[in-house]
Amino acid sequence: MSTLKETRRFKKICDKYNLRYKKNEAGEPTSPSRRRTFPDDHLYDLSNGLIGVSVKRDSPKKFTFLKNKLVRMGCEILQAGDEEGNFSVDEDNLLEIAKLLSCVKKNRTFSAEERAAIRERLKR
Repeated sequence: MSTLKETRRFKKICDKYNLRYKKNEAGEPTSPSRRRTFPDDHLYDLSNGLIGVSVKRDSPKKFTFLKNKLVRMGCEILQAGDEEGNFSVDEDNLLEIAKLLSCVKKNRTFSAEERAAIRERLKR
């Protein structure tokens, strides 16, 4: 179980890089993926200044491809099985990994006309 200090630190990292933030079933902070095809992919706090990366794929071949890509991007293997694994990454390479796993929030930008239409719709 994460301490309050560790939870706040991970929340600040998520806010800094515009990552999704959610607590899992055990109450530990995570940054889940937006992809419905890989719902088990997420980032988590390792409590030692590193960020954990957990991934799972449908076949060993797909996992091996992703594992090799993560290692090239700066991740270190903590545990690797046939179809799932855990990695660690420092904060310098975190944003690239988060984009790969789709843990980054979508930023929506609107034109002036769209903003005016939204304001008008909300006034009703």
